[in-house]
Amino acid sequence: MVEAPVNLENEKKKNIRLALGVASLGVITFFCIYIIFFAIMFFSPWSIFSLFSFLSFPEKVVGLNGNLLIFSKSFDFKGAAYEKPPREKMNLRIYDGDSLSEPEEIKTFASLYPTENKIYFFDKGLYRTFDMKTWEEFKNSVIGSYPKGAVGTDGIWVLSTTRNKPVLSLITEGETKEVPLPDDVLEGMKVCSFQLLCLENELHLFWKNGDTLVWYKYDGKKWDQPEMFEDRGEYKAVFLKNKIYLIHFRSFGNHLEIALRGFNGYFWSEPKTFDIRGTSVITIPAVFKDKLVIFQQGLFSEKYHLLDGDHIEGPFSISKPFFFSVNLWKILFVILSFQLIFFLFIFLVSLVIRKFKLKTWRMNAREYEFASLFRRTLAMTIDFLLITIPAVAPLPPKVKALPPVKETLELLQIQREMIEGKLAKPVAAVKKEGVP
Repeated sequence: MVEAPVNLENEKKKNIRLALGVASLGVITFFCIYIIFFAIMFFSPWSIFSLFSFLSFPEKVVGLNGNLLIFSKSFDFKGAAYEKPPREKMNLRIYDGDSLSEPEEIKTFASLYPTENKIYFFDKGLYRTFDMKTWEEFKNSVIGSYPKGAVGTDGIWVLSTTRNKPVLSLITEGETKEVPLPDDVLEGMKVCSFQLLCLENELHLFWKNGDTLVWYKYDGKKWDQPEMFEDRGEYKAVFLKNKIYLIHFRSFGNHLEIALRGFNGYFWSEPKTFDIRGTSVITIPAVFKDKLVIFQQGLFSEKYHLLDGDHIEGPFSISKPFFFSVNLWKILFVILSFQLIFFLFIFLVSLVIRKFKLKTWRMNAREYEFASLFRRTLAMTIDFLLITIPAVAPLPPKVKALPPVKETLELLQIQREMIEGKLAKPVAAVKKEGVP
């Protein structure tokens, strides 16, 4: 309580000194935190990333023995330094239709090819096989860089880069021979754009040439004339029940457009078009339980759609949303910890200020209390939350569907004729005849 008259000039000078002191303390604290963070990023840049197990997005998804195998690539930041970059690792998760297994680290690979009872993994100088139980490895010097493989009745076909050019090899139990490629394929094309598939004793080669998808067929003796498909964005060819399906897909925001063709050994069918609504980060066509599926990695969870005949079913959830993972709780814990430290700092500074600053003010026989720095900061935080939360979570607007263009033009014509006095029928009679 202030009993004696207050010297306003001295109070103003005191307030200015306190404001400059608090501001200087805040600037010094900010620069200290910045220097500490800069030192950590300079001497141990990967130590912060090692605190969190970051999301690993799927790269390959295939079906085997009624299971869906999801291969995801991630990075291990433990022990990383400038001389030792983060280690790249591949994880395998298995979805049996009901539950998803924990990730298991496996050896990295360049490509894979699923068959009825095992999966072939191709890498430089070798290939591995996995039958859901055991792993086997076979080394072969013929397999070059970035290999793409396919398994058929004649043996194992491998297309890889050797001496800076694509080379196609057929690996059998007795020998390994090189198969000549079409001239168009040898003209500077990269192996990463190819895909191989085997249908009985025929080899099918898909590769992109600019805005066109090119398809070649090899019967063991010669290559047939290529067939061209319009490039619809991303594509993948899958094998199912002695039939090859070519799937084109492209995303438009939260809309995925899919075009599906089938090859029965003689000709390709006309494309069937499907639409999927929803935002996805990664889209991978695959075979699951003898049916075509579209696997999607969303922002927070994994799901798949089922292509069944002329319609699409789903989505069917595979993994839990990211909100329930440990990472989110770690992030929230770090954010809340910094907020608590900040409020504790403001509270201590507020106690110091209250020792030197007037707590109350008397005017016209009434007494007023000054709000402390802590109370003002708390009020500002509450105001920020009240303004921000409604802004970041808007409700979807209700959009009224527009009538078809033809019917709209007919309605405008009727209204114009009514105005000009040329329409003999009343509006009610027009509506009965089907015009909206």
